[in-house]
Amino acid sequence: MNYAIVENGKVTNVIIAQKDFAEKIGAINIEGSPVGIGWNYTDGIFSHEVTDYDEEGKGIGTHTESWQAEEPAPELTLEERVEALEVTTTELEALEVERMMNEFNA
Repeated sequence: MNYAIVENGKVTNVIIAQKDFAEKIGAINIEGSPVGIGWNYTDGIFSHEVTDYDEEGKGIGTHTESWQAEEPAPELTLEERVEALEVTTTELEALEVERMMNEFNA
């Protein structure tokens, strides 16, 4: 199923996961929805601004698209998410160093 990862009221990632894992990390079920990265999330409702265009392709205004989650997700801290993933701080630091080295060498 599709789940949204929400941080500070914004969808930062969309994942495909099994229900038990998704719930463990605080992800929100968005199966069958148009929700994507960048959408806002407040009190169980996802939303984002959509630009409306005329027949010539010129922007003529905006409207808000929204989608109601089946049930609100628990608010988990970063530490709680890391703990749920069973990853140590040392492993996270090593991954960050590896990511930075890859960017530097690219």
